[in-house]
Amino acid sequence: MCLDNAIVDQRDPTSHHEICSRKPPRLLSGARVRWILLLSAAALVIARMALVRGVVAPIYVAGASMAGTLQGQHVRVECEDCRIDYVSGRRFRGDHGETTCPNCGYGQNAPAGRVFRGDRVLVDQWYGRWQQPSRWDLVALRSPQSSGEMIVKRIIGMPGEQVTIQSGDLFVDGRLLRKPLSVFRDMMVLVHDDRFYPTMSAKLPRRWRGEQATTSWVPAAEGYRFEEHTKVAVGDNTAQLIQDWLTYRHWLCFSKGVPRTERTEETSVLDSLGYNQNSPRGQLNAVSDLMLSGNIVIGGEGKFSLRVADGTAWYIVELDWPERKWRLRRNGNVLVTVASQELSSGVPFLVEYGMYDRTVLLTVNGRVLLKLDVNPLSRGPDDAPASRLSIGAVGLSVEVSSLRVVRDVYFLAPGPPWTHWEAPGRLSSGHFLLLGDNAAISTDSRHWTSAGIARTLITGRVMRWSDTRLYSGK
Repeated sequence: MCLDNAIVDQRDPTSHHEICSRKPPRLLSGARVRWILLLSAAALVIARMALVRGVVAPIYVAGASMAGTLQGQHVRVECEDCRIDYVSGRRFRGDHGETTCPNCGYGQNAPAGRVFRGDRVLVDQWYGRWQQPSRWDLVALRSPQSSGEMIVKRIIGMPGEQVTIQSGDLFVDGRLLRKPLSVFRDMMVLVHDDRFYPTMSAKLPRRWRGEQATTSWVPAAEGYRFEEHTKVAVGDNTAQLIQDWLTYRHWLCFSKGVPRTERTEETSVLDSLGYNQNSPRGQLNAVSDLMLSGNIVIGGEGKFSLRVADGTAWYIVELDWPERKWRLRRNGNVLVTVASQELSSGVPFLVEYGMYDRTVLLTVNGRVLLKLDVNPLSRGPDDAPASRLSIGAVGLSVEVSSLRVVRDVYFLAPGPPWTHWEAPGRLSSGHFLLLGDNAAISTDSRHWTSAGIARTLITGRVMRWSDTRLYSGK
């Protein structure tokens, strides 16, 4: 039947019949449309996955250049003294296979029999085809050296930039290169985890100890406890409360370090890595980029403080309680003030505080609360105290648990004295500078004939499938 309102040309007697006899176009059913969309999406997924290597045939990291972030072939060790788990590179153990615990320094851990493959990864070959490679990404490429093997590095320098290494830090065109917090957490190296305390070695001092001769900080079941500090008489029968500091003391937890020190002898945090163990490098460098983290419970009224050393200066962040205001001070001068009203008396909260890439950072329950970029300084190796991290309290009751200290990667020149390197020139268009996170072992843009690697030589972005970061304290 035709539409009642069809318009017909009355001059053509056949036109009405022709219009009525035409069949309306056949529409696709809803089910058929859904099937077409589903098959199209599946085809796209299959095409996309075809550009991801390592899904069907596993790809494992074999070398040591990214150790700390991605482990190569390794052994897994449980320290006989503090019972922490750690990894050691297969090629870097002692003469008889023994390893030194990077957490407590115990050096007689028995050889581990089984050698594990490195971390399994996926290589996304879609990467770089439709987007510009990004700084800090992990990428796979064929080695520019004659071996042609597949290697993993991290993108540091972008086209047109000139990269410099100075005293462990990276500079681009003369400006300090600062990592995002997510990248720092990916690259950070565990220095000490206080949950794992040596029990086999007798009479070892605590790594966290009261700084004053008489302190109200005492060891507790899972950390340390501070009870309200007594008032100290000053002058004309007046009294004041003094800050009581719990300070981290570092030991040398490395089998072959220079200078040599005995276990428990206090030293600066050095750029040793538990994975490397008996690596051939001699002189180690003091690391200033340190962060502490821990669970805190506060009660009473007073001040809770955290501090980190920067050369001879101290950056101290104070929490007024119960006002819940944080103040960041440098040598007594207030730099930043911020409120933190979500904290409650008697309720634990997670805090991170310290410095990396010349940035002072405080996070509470994973949220960045204070962040201050500090101007780069030229400072010698001996102008800072060995003990650079402290927790303070006055007039409060405080419980601290699960204390950890981590450090940033200390980038090195390719040879002695290790502290300064400059790329020969600016990177050409479409070229990138690549470094390995294990700076003491990695062969990368610092060593290759050309520091810049063409974008066309990058196979793809590296993504973790499985990893051993649990054994690295991450």
